Amino acid sequence: MPNEPLRATVTIDAVAPVEQAHHLMMSLYDTHGRLLAYEDRPLGQERELVFTFEPAALRNMGLEWRAELRRGNVLLDSDRERAICIAPRDLDSLQFSSWGGMYLWRTEYLNDIVSKRVEQLGLDVSLYGGVEHDSGKVWREYWQNRHNWFSGILEYHAKDVLDFRLRDFAKVKADFSKSGDTAFLERKPCLNDPQWREAMREGIQAKVRSMMAEGGSYVYCTGDEMSLTYYRTYFDFCWSEHCLTKFRNWLADVYGGLAEVNDAWSTDFATWDEVVPLTLEEAREAENAAPWADHRSFMDTTIADFMAFTLESIREVDPEGHCGMSGTQAPRSGNGMDWWKMSEAFDYYHSYNTEWSNEMRRSFAADTGVMQSPYYAGYWQSGRNLEYNMWWCLLHDTVGISAWTTHLFFYGDLTFSEAGRDTRDNIRELKNGVWAQVREAQRLHDGIALHYSHPSIQAAKLEGREDHLAAVRDAWVKLLEDCGLQYDFVSRQQIEAGKLAEGYRVLVLPESIAISEAEQATIREFVAAGGSVLADQNCGLRNGHCRPLGEGALDDLFGLTRGDATGMAPPAGLVAQADLGADLAEGDEVKVTVPEPALQATAATAFGLAEGGVPALMVNEVGQGRAMYLNVDLSQFETERKFHSPTERQLRSALLGMLEPVGITPLYTVSYESGQAPHVEVIRYQMGELTMLGLLRVRGDGDDQVATIKLPETAHVYSMRQHKYLGKMDSITAPMASGQALVYCLSPTRLPGPSVKATASAQAGEMVAYSVAVEGGPDVPQVVRVTVEDPEGNEVGASHIPLALDDAPGTWTVRAVSALSGRASRASFEVTEG
Repeated sequence: MPNEPLRATVTIDAVAPVEQAHHLMMSLYDTHGRLLAYEDRPLGQERELVFTFEPAALRNMGLEWRAELRRGNVLLDSDRERAICIAPRDLDSLQFSSWGGMYLWRTEYLNDIVSKRVEQLGLDVSLYGGVEHDSGKVWREYWQNRHNWFSGILEYHAKDVLDFRLRDFAKVKADFSKSGDTAFLERKPCLNDPQWREAMREGIQAKVRSMMAEGGSYVYCTGDEMSLTYYRTYFDFCWSEHCLTKFRNWLADVYGGLAEVNDAWSTDFATWDEVVPLTLEEAREAENAAPWADHRSFMDTTIADFMAFTLESIREVDPEGHCGMSGTQAPRSGNGMDWWKMSEAFDYYHSYNTEWSNEMRRSFAADTGVMQSPYYAGYWQSGRNLEYNMWWCLLHDTVGISAWTTHLFFYGDLTFSEAGRDTRDNIRELKNGVWAQVREAQRLHDGIALHYSHPSIQAAKLEGREDHLAAVRDAWVKLLEDCGLQYDFVSRQQIEAGKLAEGYRVLVLPESIAISEAEQATIREFVAAGGSVLADQNCGLRNGHCRPLGEGALDDLFGLTRGDATGMAPPAGLVAQADLGADLAEGDEVKVTVPEPALQATAATAFGLAEGGVPALMVNEVGQGRAMYLNVDLSQFETERKFHSPTERQLRSALLGMLEPVGITPLYTVSYESGQAPHVEVIRYQMGELTMLGLLRVRGDGDDQVATIKLPETAHVYSMRQHKYLGKMDSITAPMASGQALVYCLSPTRLPGPSVKATASAQAGEMVAYSVAVEGGPDVPQVVRVTVEDPEGNEVGASHIPLALDDAPGTWTVRAVSALSGRASRASFEVTEG
């Protein structure tokens, strides 16, 4: 128990008379074989001896008692027993997680050998389920200083309790397709079935109680790659009586009454019991798809509510527990993955960046507290591709990095594979101060809010354009990042709550087909107050319930009208009507689809015209604000970008040209010596007067380049990866390979280095006092990495203090290195035998 001495009881079964020379030697070692405590006691007539030790501090979770019965120097018998002392769960420092943990666990005689290799990898948390826990594998991981991430909280509870995950989804889907019988639309299990929920609560809590015997799990995990259906597959779940009853209550809360529902749905239900949704196919045939869209929103709420119920059930047993999902799915209309709602429900995801959902969760974290540890290692990744992924995590505010799976990091002879070697090296570097230092700073954006609209995802599904919408969202993310700009996703709920007033200057609407009435009002207020809005196509053609509108909800704001559809193919290019940025001059042709040929500019000025006079790149000045409508299809941008086409350059130039008048320009510009358009994400962190600047060049982006990064003002520049002062400069020139990450600290003044002082001498087993200070310089939190070297020059880490009883005598060294400046300081102390 915490704050209690360590006790061990030794029982002696004597088979011979006790002699004066009989004695019992009791030793306490840690995971790494360091002697923490020792007592040699004469045997006497006692047959049960109790030993109590109070080590100065524990640096390992694993402890081993070693008892030796001796007659003089002759060993008569011995025994060993291992125990664990669980360290508190640490979510404030980089934690590296992996499926499989100490992967050769069934070969118990190899445990200690394999575990040392896994420790060298830098693994902090292992993923296991109930089988590994019951077999003792989890216990052994704790002993080897690795926490457990318990998987399968929603799986395998009891023989008569259905798992959350559907086992017969393909059959149910096929049966409904053949019969059209809505009975097949009842999800089994139904997430709103109170009897099933209660059984799940009991099963969840039984698993948590089993973990609490060992201090609880680092995080709890529902299972792998779960959704309402099967991955991102669409299906019209759930029409059970439980769900329909709750759906009707939900509608009453949303609309107020049955009359309002009938008005919104264009229906004439006489009673609530008659209210049923539409299937997708029915909605596609109906003039008003709101009955379908509302049911989909309700089901998104249902799965989020169930996940919140799961976390609540865990915390009734483990108040400090965290829970989430492993393997997150793309935000689609049928799978329940509305990432705003899911970010409110759970608080820790081992995630995939499906359709930029990692960026969504990063953006939502300030309001929801959601944490994520992306699967950005493993999978045989190595080299620059791995570097990009792991440093992406640093620069996108994740709390950890996850991998699949440990055995891929080793060959059969237990040597590191290329993936293992590079993972180890990146983890070591990230843990050597840069991760902790960046986490002390605030990530900055450029005042750009990128609309996350789940109703628009529903509308796209309705229109058969879901993949198209995903491609448009992808284009906006890459276009903004390639321009050196940063953004946050903002959800419908955040916009309605006034989020745009929190430092955003422009709202980008990436094919935001469906916009709620509350969003419309807030957007108008935002523009009236001096903000800007920028849309690409099909904006606001439906309301927040996917009901079609006669005209775009914001058309008057954009200064345009929509004529009747002509049935003709949209123009395949436009001609610039003015200079827009460095790479788009008046008269230049841009080979990009202009998707809405029936648009007409009224109050807006068109800076681009397509065949037939179709307006594009429209700007409408509205009071102090600005409304911009591109009338451009960005879904093919990735192809243009892949081949570094002229169209890519022109679109970047057009965007920057339209944003510059509203005060949005990249503070740090990147150019290549070759003249090729760079694909480099620029990320800024602010800490007082210091800026930490991260640059990530896209993976697979071609030949090595020499990059020049233009700074907004002269600064003292430190390379945080090279631990090197580069000088006072207004630009940085550096080679950049595909996938490479660069991290700099920019300061208006030279940064001081740390100083370290240590006790002059200490006996083995004693605590060594040392202090580290950084005097002068900016008043900001500075991370200093402290290491200890033994007399042979081996780095043993600051965790080696207090000294062990068997540590070697001689001159030891404490070394401190600043994560910001790379400057270092040393102090020595003498160790004598205890």
